[in-house]
Amino acid sequence: MFETLHFIIPTINETRTVTIYFPYNYSTTTDSYPVIYMHDAQNLFQDSTAYGGESWRIQKYLNQRDTPQAIVVAIDNSSARFSEYSPFPISAYGKQLTDQFDIQDPLGIVYIDWIAHELKPMIDKTYRTLSDPKNTTIAGSSMGGYISFYAGIAYPDIFSNLAILSPAFWFNKVAITHYLTTHPLPHTSKIYMSVGTHEGGGIATDTDYLVDAIEINKLLARQACHNTFTIIPDGIHHESAWEKLTTQWSNFFGLSY
Repeated sequence: MFETLHFIIPTINETRTVTIYFPYNYSTTTDSYPVIYMHDAQNLFQDSTAYGGESWRIQKYLNQRDTPQAIVVAIDNSSARFSEYSPFPISAYGKQLTDQFDIQDPLGIVYIDWIAHELKPMIDKTYRTLSDPKNTTIAGSSMGGYISFYAGIAYPDIFSNLAILSPAFWFNKVAITHYLTTHPLPHTSKIYMSVGTHEGGGIATDTDYLVDAIEINKLLARQACHNTFTIIPDGIHHESAWEKLTTQWSNFFGLSY
């Protein structure tokens, strides 16, 4: 079951669709459910709207009786995706890689503040959710992984579970590294991070994705949080690759009611 809502997020003057996916038995029980907040909603449910023609098919993995159940709150990306998914200015290296894009000032802080302080309270008030941090996940891939990682550092008391797939740390690795080291994650935070060995071919290279993720994982290993890191042999930077990981990260967080 799906429901769609429309908002003007205080980043750019653009109406945005938020798609809410409910577990198969939401309407027949009185149970409350964990919630997963996800970015790039166009790529999550339907191949027809997905970039490249293939989606994550999230409902395929979260709509089975023997798998974890959760409500998914999926936010469409915008025409300013790079800016909205970054809390920090683009680095010199990032600028070199994205010269063809019209990248505005970073809007990520405002975007995540809106999710934390406006969207999530509304969702918790309107639907049957388990609203505590251990039942709240934020997830994304590429730039969506980058901004999800920031969200978990900025609001560990709201988003305890972080699913970080193929993160685009190259956008400004120095800034996100500094932020992580000056705002260490508590023992209540759980991070699932994955990266493929063949992520390059779009903007950044295979090495950019792989080395950056390895370095960030080393920093996480020194902190109190509970993290797991997976390198996917021959893994590519594509929705079809991220689809296959849904069961892994949802099981890691124990998304069951």
